Amino acid sequence: MRLLDRYFVSELARAAFGGLVLFLGLVVGVYQLQDFLRLLIREDYPLGAAAKCLVYAIPQNVGWVLPVAVIFGTIMAVGRMSADGELIAMHAGGISFRRMLVPVALLGLLSVGVLYVVTECVAPRALAANVRLALQYGSKGKQITGFQYTHVEDNQVVRHVFASSLDPRTQTLIGVVITEYRDGQPQEVVTAQSATWQGTWLRLAHVETTRLTPRGPLTLRAEEARHEIGRLPDTVEHKPEYMTIGEMRAWIADARRQIGSGPDRGRAVAQRIRPYEQAIAVRRATPWCALGFALVSAPLGLRRVRASTGVSLGIAVIVFVPYYFVSYTLQVLNKHGGIPPEIPAWTGNVLLFIVAAGLILDRSR
Repeated sequence: MRLLDRYFVSELARAAFGGLVLFLGLVVGVYQLQDFLRLLIREDYPLGAAAKCLVYAIPQNVGWVLPVAVIFGTIMAVGRMSADGELIAMHAGGISFRRMLVPVALLGLLSVGVLYVVTECVAPRALAANVRLALQYGSKGKQITGFQYTHVEDNQVVRHVFASSLDPRTQTLIGVVITEYRDGQPQEVVTAQSATWQGTWLRLAHVETTRLTPRGPLTLRAEEARHEIGRLPDTVEHKPEYMTIGEMRAWIADARRQIGSGPDRGRAVAQRIRPYEQAIAVRRATPWCALGFALVSAPLGLRRVRASTGVSLGIAVIVFVPYYFVSYTLQVLNKHGGIPPEIPAWTGNVLLFIVAAGLILDRSR
């Protein structure tokens, strides 16, 4: 059986990889190529930067098309082997249909691992790199005027940073005013001609610091100084797709400390924290759809007629669209709801496995 399993897995993997190349080529050719030309012509990107943006978008696209490629590849491989009589020969040799599902399940589990690595480790970094290129070369990279950043803890402002302008390409602030608060009252005001980010610190140039003491204001001047901000306020909004699960957990913990236990805590949690909790649940649940798709597709591929590319493509779309519709609808409905985010994230997978079990039992009779 080991030889037979290797043969079956190789057929499945070859067909799934072909589907991945096909669907990825369609996405890149139809959508990403237009974006590439837009960056070159309208945004005046250098050729190298536009090419990098094209490459950085590929991991996210792989996360989208790999489940469909699993459906396509499974139907193609199982359909071809069924049409050629190979599955009939296996059955005559005492191998049941359920035993034939072992290589299919192996392909599904392999796809689960690949999806998790791509969506958790590769895609967030690639998307963040894409945003940095947009800040450097695109229209968003133009100088930002009136940059402000406020750090709040326990519903109280502890730090406010203002700059007359910010150059995102060099992360340089011009005309900086930093106000430190204690118990809601200003305690220190730092002004600087310019400042540059260094991790969670600002390196200030031509600095004047005014501290409010019981004896009155105390002013100190220096050519250079460093001022700790506590965390780096990105010029780009923190979005779940740019973050790993670990980063989202840290962001949630920091947000909970800032929200505290005030009267508006429930609304603040719904607005700031719940989208990240839902993103974590979706990030964990989504890769497992590949296993469900593989188990659903195997019974659908068992037919006497040789599976064509068009038929397999149509079945792949028919299987994928309802799953996506159910999952996406539940996530939207729960965006401001009170149920645990794991329920809408995993419901689509549960329904997928139920359908797979029904199809497998029907074909096993």
